Amino acid sequence: MKKLFGFMTCLAVLLAGVMFTGCDEVEDELAGPENTWCCMPVEYKNSDSSTAATLYVWCYYTDTAVTGTDGAAGMKSDVTLPAGITMVVTAKSDLTSVIQGLNTNTYILKSFPRESDTAGLDESDTSYSFRGTKAKWTALYWSKDALRQSENQTSGVLPCLATSSGATELSWDNIKAQFSWKKLIASYLLM
Repeated sequence: MKKLFGFMTCLAVLLAGVMFTGCDEVEDELAGPENTWCCMPVEYKNSDSSTAATLYVWCYYTDTAVTGTDGAAGMKSDVTLPAGITMVVTAKSDLTSVIQGLNTNTYILKSFPRESDTAGLDESDTSYSFRGTKAKWTALYWSKDALRQSENQTSGVLPCLATSSGATELSWDNIKAQFSWKKLIASYLLM
């Protein structure tokens, strides 16, 4: 029932957007927030594990690219968030991660530009692709209640991406056998 309600909510939001395409103000009101990190917990289970672990998925949508500045309160200068959707996965604790190396001092980052498809989202499949459009961000935002809760949102720099953070990004080559963006998006976020 909950999934059906989420689907119907997404459908209503998208239909309303189609009906009001000439009204930019209404369209902006219906869309998810821009330049705001929104978080949701996900019970993720990889193919090698019989148990699930809580991961936090942080989602961010922007219409213009955001580049780190290395200032005292800024984002690391080697991080650029392109126009589209960026997702960051962090672990709830050091002991519960099902992805080797993912702990409270590491993260997984993936950007999905709005102008091009991103493929190769898991170890074996290159046929599935995802484009970080505003419509997909709106559907994701309205289908997941956790993303809309104010305590799960921050307009500042995500702590693991902050200049002052000692957190490091995990290499895709080291985790792709244990983690799948395709599975995360299709099974947990857009279900």
